[in-house]
Amino acid sequence: MSILDNLRQVKRELLAEKHPLANENIQFRKTYAIGYAMLVCVNGYPSEMAKDVLKKQVALLDLPAEFKKLAISVALEADPQSVHKVEL
Repeated sequence: MSILDNLRQVKRELLAEKHPLANENIQFRKTYAIGYAMLVCVNGYPSEMAKDVLKKQVALLDLPAEFKKLAISVALEADPQSVHKVEL
């Protein structure tokens, strides 16, 4: 088996894994993904690397790929008070 075949096998195995919350109801998974997007966007528009991480999380949560854009737009429109000034 070539190195490329080994890498493809590892990729298939990694992509076959699901997020521990992937079996929750869809609304819960969407809310979780939006919360994750808020973390990614806490300092403004996310970097390409951060968007890739969010894309992977969305896939692991069994959400449609296009949900990533929606999550980012919701996160960017979030009230700064709810994101930056959480007081306990």
